[in-house]
Amino acid sequence: MPKQFIIYAQEAQRFVESLAQDLGCPNDHDKARRVLKAVLHTVRDRILISESFQLMAQLPTILKGIFVEDWKYSEKPLKFHTTDSLWEALLASEHLAEPDDFPNKEYAIFAVNTVFKNLSHFVSAGELKDVIAQLPTAIKEVIDFDVTTN
Repeated sequence: MPKQFIIYAQEAQRFVESLAQDLGCPNDHDKARRVLKAVLHTVRDRILISESFQLMAQLPTILKGIFVEDWKYSEKPLKFHTTDSLWEALLASEHLAEPDDFPNKEYAIFAVNTVFKNLSHFVSAGELKDVIAQLPTAIKEVIDFDVTTN
């Protein structure tokens, strides 16, 4: 079993390295982990719990742990309807992210897109479409990667 855990850790490390590269901070893996966690938690808290479980089922083991960490179950998803409120939700997760992790709304949108793009290596196009479908229209409109190409 310890060997399998090492494999899980290596898979997660490769994911974070790729994400850091795509975020434009190839030498700052800590930032990539914080951004990943903030985006996952913000999306998780905005979609229905059933959809959260379906998304989580497709994540690699260590990313599942990040996804559920500090989860306070709620029947009703949190509401945010604009890109400004998305940015505010990401910034409000100050225990997850540092202020410079999301310096402006444009970078926050870029980060969300980048996390989704990287998740598409593990999560089916159909599941990503289901998750995105539960996001507010203003947020869906700024998701700019093609989920059919994973």
